[in-house]
Amino acid sequence: MKIAIVGAGFSGLEAAHRLNDLGHETTLFEARDRVGGRCYTVRDGDAVFEAGGEWIDADHHRVLKRMLEFSQNLRPSPEEPRGIIFKGDWISEDYLWEAAEADAFELENNAVSLSGKLVFPGWANEGFFDLDEETLEGLVAQVCQSEVGKWWVSAQLRSDEGDDPERIGLLGWLLGYRLYLDREGAEMSAFRFENGASALAEKMAEGLEVRLNTKVSEIYQDIDGVTVDGEPFDLVVVTVPPSVTRQIKFKPNLPDTAHLGQERCSMSRAIKLTWQFRSAFWEGTIGNGNLHWDGKLQQLWDAGLGSAPVLSAYVCGQEAVDILETEDPLEAGLAELEAIFPSAREEFVKGWVSDWIHDPFAKGAFSHLAPGYVFGGMQYIAEPVGRVYFAGEHTATWTGFIEGALESGERVAKEIHETWS
Repeated sequence: MKIAIVGAGFSGLEAAHRLNDLGHETTLFEARDRVGGRCYTVRDGDAVFEAGGEWIDADHHRVLKRMLEFSQNLRPSPEEPRGIIFKGDWISEDYLWEAAEADAFELENNAVSLSGKLVFPGWANEGFFDLDEETLEGLVAQVCQSEVGKWWVSAQLRSDEGDDPERIGLLGWLLGYRLYLDREGAEMSAFRFENGASALAEKMAEGLEVRLNTKVSEIYQDIDGVTVDGEPFDLVVVTVPPSVTRQIKFKPNLPDTAHLGQERCSMSRAIKLTWQFRSAFWEGTIGNGNLHWDGKLQQLWDAGLGSAPVLSAYVCGQEAVDILETEDPLEAGLAELEAIFPSAREEFVKGWVSDWIHDPFAKGAFSHLAPGYVFGGMQYIAEPVGRVYFAGEHTATWTGFIEGALESGERVAKEIHETWS
């Protein structure tokens, strides 16, 4: 069969590989001038860093398999503990405040207990309907007894979810947590891409028909096939985020259930600010630049994949929106950095803003499960409509991860082959 794929991120690339292996013919349409979607490795002279998706968990087996198949090396994450700054106190994670440790332990106990009762798919958990209306912030407020504990727990959750806990549905979060129940403790963010995430995407794109700088505007279908901006195909797979899918004109219109799923699937407000410096002045400090902080920059790490010293800040939720509204976000962030690294300004070379919130082909960093979504649209997000199929990390069990993007490509290829072959 001749199949069009809208989007050449990891979900589209994975779907194309699997469909081609099954004997189908695929064409990928990509609005950007590159492959990889929300994974993008910036290479600017000696400065090399990830503007988008960066981390690989040790149990993300699909990603690890593709890395091996395409001869891409992994870079292990630093083993030393992170630094933590709260109200001026700068400590090592190994010496976490007792109150914060107790609150984190209590949250984990609640998460393990509740998530262990859940099944997949999420909407099959009819006895937990009330949890879908609750927020992650509500659970934090319920279990955390100390100010520092509430901040520490919320800081980690905000980083994981890419948005403020009050925007995250409790049931949706628990479904994600269920995937972690068999972990031993060191799996999260275990690796990075040694040569950059873009290198894997580019390797996967080799040999595929990929049309860059090609934005899809219209998809029409009838009993005989589909047309993508007037070009005929047998089927089409849409892998772009739902906020972008809604900009495509479908004829006939998608059913109300599909619209419901797309409208209620939320995209996280997360950005990265990155600075290149003349020297790595953070080396030798607590955390060696890898910090959680109660300042506006929230989270910092040594992000350099090249020879130039590079720091990145990961800013999520309302604070990401606020810093983008300043006259110069990089300058605003640099002023914050000076508070903990006084030499930051004099060592500054140049910087970059990776704004996924306003990116026209993403409209958010990655998806999360908002309150009310599991029983209010999630079941329709991956449901095919005639000859139109849907993939992307927002349709996967591993929501929000590169692993989820690959999972969705695998799933949609299987669906298509079993239905149409």
